[in-house]
Amino acid sequence: DLAFAFSVWQQFPEHIVGFVPRKHISTPSGVYSYGSFELQNPGFGNGDQYSMILIGAAFFHSGYLEDFQRQPEAVYALIDETQNCDDIAMNFLVAKHTGKPSGVFVKPVDIRNLEKDTNSGYSGMWHRAEHLLQRSYCVNKLVNIYDGMPLKYSNIMISQFGFPNYANHKNKM
Repeated sequence: DLAFAFSVWQQFPEHIVGFVPRKHISTPSGVYSYGSFELQNPGFGNGDQYSMILIGAAFFHSGYLEDFQRQPEAVYALIDETQNCDDIAMNFLVAKHTGKPSGVFVKPVDIRNLEKDTNSGYSGMWHRAEHLLQRSYCVNKLVNIYDGMPLKYSNIMISQFGFPNYANHKNKM
């Protein structure tokens, strides 16, 4: 999976190429909500689009790390405040820099919940009840910091084996 994702990144070097897509949607009140890429945009039914790639298992150009260091101080304050959202901030940075969707989703061959497999007793931040609210808070704060929403939607999914249904794949977890 990693070698394949790296080869995809070589074809899309200005994007974040990774395995875990997420999206934002705009609510009727104009506030943004964060969620998985199956999240439906009210009135549009456009699930299976994404606007972010989580960077925990992803490839992106090292120049973006240098750019990340030059972000407004408010971005660092937000990350310090929440102890979260650095990956959302990176997607904002890439989308603003390119004017395109920030990422490319590579469908992994074998995805599983490693926390469940290890029985370590650790449950990641995404298990917390407030996790999605905190991530939505970050999206909205970043919109204010960046003076607008730079994230754009994509539905590109690249797989080593054609385009199998992602939803069927998730049932194996």
